[in-house]
Amino acid sequence: MSARYLLRAITHPVKGNLIKCGHVSSPMQQLYHIQRRSIADSASKPWMLFSAICLERLPTLSTTSSEFEQNYGKMLKTEEVEKSSLSDHELRFKEDEKILKTQKEGVKEEEETARKTTAEFEDLWEAEFNSFQFPSQLTEADKKGDTRSLQRKCDAKLILLAKQKLGSKEFWILPQGVHQQGESMRETAERVLRELCGEEINGIFLGNAPCGFYKYKYPPNHENVGAKVFFFRAHHRTGNVSSKSEDLIDFSWLTKQEIADKTPSEYFKAIDQFIVDL
Repeated sequence: MSARYLLRAITHPVKGNLIKCGHVSSPMQQLYHIQRRSIADSASKPWMLFSAICLERLPTLSTTSSEFEQNYGKMLKTEEVEKSSLSDHELRFKEDEKILKTQKEGVKEEEETARKTTAEFEDLWEAEFNSFQFPSQLTEADKKGDTRSLQRKCDAKLILLAKQKLGSKEFWILPQGVHQQGESMRETAERVLRELCGEEINGIFLGNAPCGFYKYKYPPNHENVGAKVFFFRAHHRTGNVSSKSEDLIDFSWLTKQEIADKTPSEYFKAIDQFIVDL
């Protein structure tokens, strides 16, 4: 209800719309009294506390360099070569040039001519390099589009996302659960990971303090004002989700961009502050 509507109702009461505010005489005082009563009513309701886990699977393969990184690397390599001293291989190459010069002049040195030259070694190394087959970064999980697999997008960081029911709707969020009395918020996060995702999956939690916070309100007729969610970061160590919990509808291992496409916009703004994309 807007302030203008409240003032109109106070100064021009009609049948069925009369506001009783005791002995307050001024309309502004009546409005202030109504606002204070609304705040007091909401303050009497408690907030529900939740802990959520940002479980990260770090890259298992080196990432592909961008064009800028490749150009910068070439520049550094060129500068290093220009300023460096000659290596043993380069010194041997110069020595081979001297031997080749003496051979052209008719001078033979059996010990020197019997050995392989640096050019021959380089040819062998190049042939070995060309015969080597580099493994593809695309795994079977990538080809099938299996987002439940940990063997996808091995050159990127993946984060566990859970599909859970909040109220009457289902949302993709970081795995979360209700805080229980006697627990610290981190202990709640550890219990939620164990109960919601199963005993097989393990993670290393990074500190006791939450890395982020998010809150949302319930409908006015709810017994609680809303939910306050505290996020805890953890690195994936072993295992995958194996739970049969009814609270977990589905799960996926996703990149930051994939999470942005799947989660509500306001929710992603909150978790984007502590999700660092590699």
